[in-house]
Amino acid sequence: MIDRTPRLNVPMLNLCDVIPHLGRGSSHWRKGYSAHALASKWFRHNGLPPAVRAVFDGHPRFQGAELVDAILERKTDLRDGVRGSSQTDLLAILGVGHGLVVAAVEGKVDEPFGPLVSKWLTSDPHRQSRFSGLVKALGATRCGTPMLRYQLFHRTVSAIYEAERYRAPVALLLVHSFSARQSGYTDFAAFVEAIGVTDDPHPNKILGPKCLAEVELYSAWITDDVATSLI
Repeated sequence: MIDRTPRLNVPMLNLCDVIPHLGRGSSHWRKGYSAHALASKWFRHNGLPPAVRAVFDGHPRFQGAELVDAILERKTDLRDGVRGSSQTDLLAILGVGHGLVVAAVEGKVDEPFGPLVSKWLTSDPHRQSRFSGLVKALGATRCGTPMLRYQLFHRTVSAIYEAERYRAPVALLLVHSFSARQSGYTDFAAFVEAIGVTDDPHPNKILGPKCLAEVELYSAWITDDVATSLI
């Protein structure tokens, strides 16, 4: 069932307006770290950052994409009745041709994608129910999932559910990385292979699609320079 609940979006007039919406408030807001780097980069350009546009324009499905709306720290209900939503760093609504693409953008410097599934998934029935729902939404199986990162599951499903809510035919998991060491890329590559988006992952390339019931699912890891994000 698609969540039709209206969302109240608060407009950002200044970059620091995002701070109250961060998971840990001002403690998450430091130069050189992902929350600040991501918000700075997208706020500065008021559209697609150059590194993102370059990758999009190299793929026929995303070529010429325009940013229609961007929502920082978007909370998405995971439709399983379990308390706690998935909070996406930036939900980007893109106009491509005559349609829409919904991208869940995750900013990363050197932070991991949360715990491994093997660490997060206890015998708690609520966690078991949530994870089963995520795997089902991705059209995947539990085979090989214990060594994958839990955050990638719920963030990708957020992209799918938000695309369905916007009646968009395309959902995208976009990792916007500001790590010179490509920290986390191995976990990302293992995840997109495991859920069947691609069997040959590469950075700075649109991967997919995987065709689900309502949407086409793509993913991308795009590298950028954290120094150019500081304002």
